[in-house]
Amino acid sequence: MPETTEKQIIVSWSTGKDSAWMLHRLRLAPMGRLIGLMSTTVGDEDLQRVAMHGIRMPALQAQAAAAGLPVIDVRLPDPCSNADYEKAMNAFVTRAKADGVTHIAFGDLFLEDVRRYREDRMAGTGIEPLFPLWGADTRALSREMVDSGLKARIVSVDLTQLGAEFAGRDFDHDFLDALPASCDPCGEKGEFHSFAYAGPMFASPLRLAMGETRRGERFVHIEPLVARGDVMADWIDTARMVVFPAHCDHLGHMNVRWYAHVFDDGSFQIWPLIGITNQLMKEQGVVTVVARTATDFLREARAGDMLKVETAFVKLGNKSVTHRQRLVNVETGTVHARQEVTEVCFDLKTRQSVAMPDTFRRLIEAAVVEGA
Repeated sequence: MPETTEKQIIVSWSTGKDSAWMLHRLRLAPMGRLIGLMSTTVGDEDLQRVAMHGIRMPALQAQAAAAGLPVIDVRLPDPCSNADYEKAMNAFVTRAKADGVTHIAFGDLFLEDVRRYREDRMAGTGIEPLFPLWGADTRALSREMVDSGLKARIVSVDLTQLGAEFAGRDFDHDFLDALPASCDPCGEKGEFHSFAYAGPMFASPLRLAMGETRRGERFVHIEPLVARGDVMADWIDTARMVVFPAHCDHLGHMNVRWYAHVFDDGSFQIWPLIGITNQLMKEQGVVTVVARTATDFLREARAGDMLKVETAFVKLGNKSVTHRQRLVNVETGTVHARQEVTEVCFDLKTRQSVAMPDTFRRLIEAAVVEGA
């Protein structure tokens, strides 16, 4: 990074409304050049999540793309002790300083101990903390956020401070009006966490659906499923069904055999929908055969539920292709199950796996969904 007297600022990013509003403030009254969005994450590959809110990486990456800034990933071990956290952050700050970063901006509002901790940890590093939202009246601030077009969904609730019914709601005036008097309207004391999906800090809104709900003794979390721009449209509707009583077992929910049935329909339908028809396969003398499937069953489906399969290609190899599917409730957007399927190109004459025909490859490449 070239030497300059201009501040070089990294934005600490938790995916929530306060981080998003801080970014907006930094752009309204520029303090320097914004380098990227820093998030601490845990987990590997497709299990990687933002440590603060437990948000999966595709959702974080969609926010960053909409904000026009890169993700700066600080990987933490899992589990992560305080000593592990400080070691990882110290290493990150050292690297950032060497790259010319001068400041890190935090979205803290009024918790003195949190601010003091950040200041103490950064003392002597050569990088200074910034607190653009510090001291704001949170009642006025929360209303200002809503009035200015910020949209966020409540993705986590601390059940010792707030009822589970607040999870999944939009952060709007109705939400604020419904909060008990004991709750800070910005959730600064950990009452709730949000996921920002629209507002003046983003070039375009994120298309949001709510996925799996995870409930523990103290917290309830709802997984946001999100993509930017027209990426969500690249998930193709490949199959639909209505759950009838005959699909349900003695426990009253849809039996797993029917999950397999509708996912299999999706796996067949995806091919002609991207232009690889049965006729084309016959002409090439090559078909695709399933080599591996893995299914995660997330929520029960019951009689009367209307479901659809959404399918997206995610990985292309020399002989193989991988696609992912999700079984979505048409009315609520709830994801009931996910499946990953790997198929291999198979020569009908030799009965052996073969390299993928170029015709197939071009059509699949055009259908791959980044971050799906």
